[in-house]
Amino acid sequence: DWTITEPVQRQIDRILSNNLAAYYLFLRARATYISGFKTDRRNALANYNEAVILDPKYVAAGFGVLYLRLDLGNESPPKEVQPELCDRAMHLIELDDTLFQAHYRVANKHLFYDFDWDTAIPEYEHLMAEWPDEDLDWAVILRTLGRTKEARFYHERMKRKPNPNLMEASFIVYGE
Repeated sequence: DWTITEPVQRQIDRILSNNLAAYYLFLRARATYISGFKTDRRNALANYNEAVILDPKYVAAGFGVLYLRLDLGNESPPKEVQPELCDRAMHLIELDDTLFQAHYRVANKHLFYDFDWDTAIPEYEHLMAEWPDEDLDWAVILRTLGRTKEARFYHERMKRKPNPNLMEASFIVYGE
């Protein structure tokens, strides 16, 4: 007998309602963030946070929180922001192990805030092997680690891209 009891049906309805509400908040956050104004980024962050509360397994909303929390991180001391970002990143990795930015955030915390180079360097090397096309990130990290010859490889690849984004273009100039 495959009948659904009334309590189970209510639970399913609640989950589906939460998922739909979380999706609506996600869409609203995406639309709000586009403007680029700081107030709109804060509102988008609030919407992403609310979506994650409604559906803790909503990876895209969790990534939005991670991204905007980092973007707005200068509003709080790094010692508060970085552990929170690392915890959020670890949660995202548990849900989806293919998120580059989540892995990258964890490695950055180990390097820049824990000063744990013994942990960070193998993490970065693993990330470089897994996501070799992240030229800007690898050029910056390798320069930070003092590995300028290796950083130059990624720098040169960025220079050869037909349409570098704004961050890549500015780092190309900086790196020269």
